[in-house]
Amino acid sequence: MPIFTIRSPLYDKLPKELYDGAFQVWIAPGGEYEHGRPCGYYFQDKTWWCSIEHLIGWSREILHTLKAESLTRHIWVGAKLTWLCGHAFQLDYKAEPLYRVSGTQKRLHSSQLIGFAKSAIELLGEADCTYDQWAGTEDRHLLSAIQKHMEERRGHHWALDDHIERHGHLDAYIRDQNHRNSIHHPRYPIIGPKNLSGIGQTYCNTFLNAAFQAGTFTGAATIYNALHSANPSDTSDGTEAAYTGYARQAITCNSTNFPNASAGTITYGPIITFPTNTGSLETETAVSWQGASSGGTQPNWWGTLLANVGVGTNIAPQFNASALITSGV
Repeated sequence: MPIFTIRSPLYDKLPKELYDGAFQVWIAPGGEYEHGRPCGYYFQDKTWWCSIEHLIGWSREILHTLKAESLTRHIWVGAKLTWLCGHAFQLDYKAEPLYRVSGTQKRLHSSQLIGFAKSAIELLGEADCTYDQWAGTEDRHLLSAIQKHMEERRGHHWALDDHIERHGHLDAYIRDQNHRNSIHHPRYPIIGPKNLSGIGQTYCNTFLNAAFQAGTFTGAATIYNALHSANPSDTSDGTEAAYTGYARQAITCNSTNFPNASAGTITYGPIITFPTNTGSLETETAVSWQGASSGGTQPNWWGTLLANVGVGTNIAPQFNASALITSGV
């Protein structure tokens, strides 16, 4: 007869709160020594909860991705998880390295989150909880699990394969997670800059005059997507990309490429692929919509990238389908 082993925590030692009260314990009713009772942690607004294994794994994730030595040793500059502990803490782009507690105005410094993560692992360990969602029992096991996970995803996209080769499995994992977490969360709207959220003053003036002087505004039939190695602004183009082979990409303006706007934003649907870099590495920091194929002194719309992108030799930078969102609010 097979023997089944059920891992049960020491219920009386489970901490009532973790992460400064952001997570609160829940244990199904039952006898004090009854094994196998469901348990976990509710997020503070009681709209979702997580297993103990996930909370341990997320805590180890914080230690590996936020600790200064990890950032130096493993992670390409600029790579930070935009969400931590599921959707509990979101990076505040306007006040890095602060993270906002979702659904509140409370902000925590990354050093505080590292302290809370260490405490969570220690306290849960005292309750005989050591397994994370990757089935690891020690902090160091997380890196091995991430490496295995990213190796299994090789071959899905050339850019992912190239990124693993250039910057390692952990950095690729962070950027992959950030892409997945960029999906709109209805209860916790994404804060910080959205792609293409700035507007050039000259372009802005044209439709402000039309709106308030009983005039008309007609959009261009073609606009041009551009990359930048130094951020543009409302009055300047910053420094546009200049790697060998670079050129702005012409985009036709119509309802197929740009379906109707919603909630003050409009999304460009197709993929945008820039020419291959046949020269040396250049790092891009921003993207913009331009009114012409070259030249100009300021963009129509612009925005910083969520993370800097290095365009190395023989690399053709690309925006995935529906990746560019232009905000008018």
